[in-house]
Amino acid sequence: MIIKNRQKGFTLVETLIYIAGLVVLLAVITWLIYMVYGWYRNAIVIPRTDRAGMSVTDQIVREIWKGQTAVVNSGAISITGVSETNVIALNNSRITLSKNGGTAQYLTPQGVTVTRLYFKEIDTPISSAVRFEMDITYVIKNASSTKTYTGLAILRNSYE
Repeated sequence: MIIKNRQKGFTLVETLIYIAGLVVLLAVITWLIYMVYGWYRNAIVIPRTDRAGMSVTDQIVREIWKGQTAVVNSGAISITGVSETNVIALNNSRITLSKNGGTAQYLTPQGVTVTRLYFKEIDTPISSAVRFEMDITYVIKNASSTKTYTGLAILRNSYE
């Protein structure tokens, strides 16, 4: 009588090779997910930060440009023009604009946090200007971007 010895299942070496292959496959998948997160941050969050930062910078420059005089107080500026006085300030991590002592309106959209707002008045013999800097952070779905924006505006009515 012939006895056949048939093995069923895997040997220990074969099992270890399969497990090592699965570990490598999971590492590659984890790396790909991490790369997709970086692409998302670069494709969505950074451009949104730029749009918000440039929009706020333009609004602040326009408000300063309308003024005759400017008074800078720690993180705020009061701009007096021909017919109105406007105050730009940092409140609750957002930039606000108050026209003629009225209700403050937000210049920065929701989701945007301003961590620093700095104004510096520059006086020359023929005009006055204001230089400003602000740090803006935009957070969306655990991806964030922080950038510094600067601007310079000459008070239009300071040299007339």
